[in-house]
Amino acid sequence: MANFSFPCFKFSNWVRLGQITGPQFTVVTVLNGITFLPAIVLNVLVLVSIWRTSALHTPAMVFLGNLALSDLMVGSLAQPVFVTCLALELDVMRWEKMYCWVAITAGFLTIVMCFVTLFNITAVASERYLALYLHFRYCSIITMRWAILSCSLLWMMALLLGVLWATGGMELNSSLICVLVAVCIGIIILCYTQVYRALRKHQLQIQALNRPSTASSGNSLSHNVHEFKRYRKSGITSLYVYLLFLLCYIPPVCVYIYHEVTRDAIRLPNLLKIAISVIFINSAINPMIYCCKLKAIRNSVWPSLTTLFLSLRSAVTSS
Repeated sequence: MANFSFPCFKFSNWVRLGQITGPQFTVVTVLNGITFLPAIVLNVLVLVSIWRTSALHTPAMVFLGNLALSDLMVGSLAQPVFVTCLALELDVMRWEKMYCWVAITAGFLTIVMCFVTLFNITAVASERYLALYLHFRYCSIITMRWAILSCSLLWMMALLLGVLWATGGMELNSSLICVLVAVCIGIIILCYTQVYRALRKHQLQIQALNRPSTASSGNSLSHNVHEFKRYRKSGITSLYVYLLFLLCYIPPVCVYIYHEVTRDAIRLPNLLKIAISVIFINSAINPMIYCCKLKAIRNSVWPSLTTLFLSLRSAVTSS
């Protein structure tokens, strides 16, 4: 156990009780090393594709782009700072003050990015529900300006939570954080439950209209089927993102439950470091879901990827 004398919030006690070992550092570094580059490259492609394609300038894509932006910042900022923090922890007696500031920065970025993702997934679920509930009024109420302002508000809320964590510590704000997480998950479950019920009802109506006795309304039926399939695909994609989010966040939840049951303060720091690395994997997988499930994104990403490849090839050839 390191005799960490420099006062640094809870990190002083964490290092004293559970300083990271060489094998643990290797595991965490590998987990972050294989995901941070895909998180950067894939999310940049998604953002560039949305920016360059006018057909993707919709409120739904604003929220998706905001999620890609937070995932990009995880790969480009949170993961490198997190790994740097753990590298300094290996020789913490030599780098006490530097370790303290890097640890606070890593914790701040982790809190902000995690809650931006949670808030954004909640906003996506709410937007899908509103698209169904408002129907014809959707375009006049849910505008691009409304979506951009909502995304800005989500970032401000997440930054505020990061500041509260950095100034007061996680323990001081644990109740607030638990309430926010519970409220967001409750909203998401409620929205997707309502969406599922509405889609099921609409599918039964389309099947009824498809019977020979009502086949005269062919054009209207074709339009309804097309809109139904398009909405269902976007809803399923956002649901996949949410399920992946839950899957990646199960490890830290299990770690905190383990700590609450056993009060094992010695294993908590290192278990949490591995759990955070699993959370970061989410940022590399999300853009893969967009490209696989959303044809509009996939068709826009390929030209961007081809342009990037040709630019790199030209740069290598000229050098």
